[in-house]
Amino acid sequence: MNMLNEIYAPIQSEMLHVERCLRASAEYVSLKPFQPIMKSLFQHSGKRLRPALALLSFYSLADSQPSEQTLQKAVKIGAALEWIHIASLIHDDIIDAAPIRHNQPALHVKWGKETAITMGVLLYSLSLRLISEAGNNQVLSVMSKTVQEMCEGELLQIRDRNRFSLSPRGYLLILKKKTACLFAAACQCGAFLAAAAPQKVNAIRKFGLNIGMLYQVMDDYLDILGSKDILGKNLGQDFELGEITLPFIFLLKEKTKSEQEEIVNLFQTPTREHFNQLREKLESSRAIDRTKEICEHFLSKTRRLFYAIPHSPYSASLNKMVEYIENRAPLLMNKAR
Repeated sequence: MNMLNEIYAPIQSEMLHVERCLRASAEYVSLKPFQPIMKSLFQHSGKRLRPALALLSFYSLADSQPSEQTLQKAVKIGAALEWIHIASLIHDDIIDAAPIRHNQPALHVKWGKETAITMGVLLYSLSLRLISEAGNNQVLSVMSKTVQEMCEGELLQIRDRNRFSLSPRGYLLILKKKTACLFAAACQCGAFLAAAAPQKVNAIRKFGLNIGMLYQVMDDYLDILGSKDILGKNLGQDFELGEITLPFIFLLKEKTKSEQEEIVNLFQTPTREHFNQLREKLESSRAIDRTKEICEHFLSKTRRLFYAIPHSPYSASLNKMVEYIENRAPLLMNKAR
């Protein structure tokens, strides 16, 4: 977390306010039997990347020191983004039957599937309440569209499980809708609150989108060749679910028909032994190099878009955010640890 502390340094106070806002909004859930569940969400909190992106985008594009009222709006939007993210993870874990999140039992494992589903919906309602309190119709429109896109991405991913003909383009569309759009929305909402010019709003939205794409492609790689400590969950979950992620798509494309059939058979009986066999096939193929090329594509686009953002300590932290994401998979990007 040291690098994140450095990234968050210019907005340290604001991030504390986001945390307080999350905890205060959690108290909207007044029924005592469910308060322990809400409290459990703070025991192993995530990185808060999306609120940080919103705040850094906000300050990077603000022409002057924002008023206290505008800052309060930015904090509420940051908290709303985090609730949307947490809600999506709760529902993802249920859909994926994932037992672990942040190296701890997933919420549906600890409290039951029905409770977890309802809690996810409740968190979406908390985000709506905070967005409403912020009172910005542009933000409301973006966030509403983003939640719709996230649901569409999840539906596409469910539909395309065990679809071995899935193309790289089709898979990247899933990532864009399911994950990257929330990164983009965080940056865009920050820009709206800063009253930035349309071209700057568009540039920073694309910046966030490409960060999100980079983040998720790396997640796919790490699910196969990473470590549980980095991911905070068991490796091979995509394989167990029959999700054909980018490295596997590229692996299939370079194999003969008989070799493809062998890979399909490994997916159809998803044991740990078969997962290890697939890892070995990936390591001896060009699939990882091609995955790296996709990462470099998004990294290059992010770097180009960064130059549209005025230089400041806040934009410098946005640049460091890109480095942080890149450093999650140093072996993929040929970087020393």
